[in-house]
Amino acid sequence: MGRSNDHMSDLLERLAAYRIMGCFKGPLCEDDVLGHAELRRRCWLPIVYHHSPLGGRQEVLLRAAAAYMLGHARIGTAIHRAGFCDAANIPFMLQNVGGEITRAMTTHMQTASPLRTFTS
Repeated sequence: MGRSNDHMSDLLERLAAYRIMGCFKGPLCEDDVLGHAELRRRCWLPIVYHHSPLGGRQEVLLRAAAAYMLGHARIGTAIHRAGFCDAANIPFMLQNVGGEITRAMTTHMQTASPLRTFTS
């Protein structure tokens, strides 16, 4: 995570040769939306966007990832971003850190959407 696009496509191509690889999560800096979109076009394994620095709408419209990891946001914001993914038919997951109440809330929110099928 947090690398530049100049060498990442070659690295992901080499790593993708291993059968254990299923996807790549956040291979570039979060704010490099265009880099994520370009990397997704070049890599045959799914690219997962970790967080959405522009709020989700632009990342989804640019098809910067095959799936999105949403979370660490207020409930309304997370639901709003999940709506972008639902509208674009792109899978996502919610990630929130906390105790039992937070896990219960995240589980409840994730089950409320038909495209919450992505798991890490």
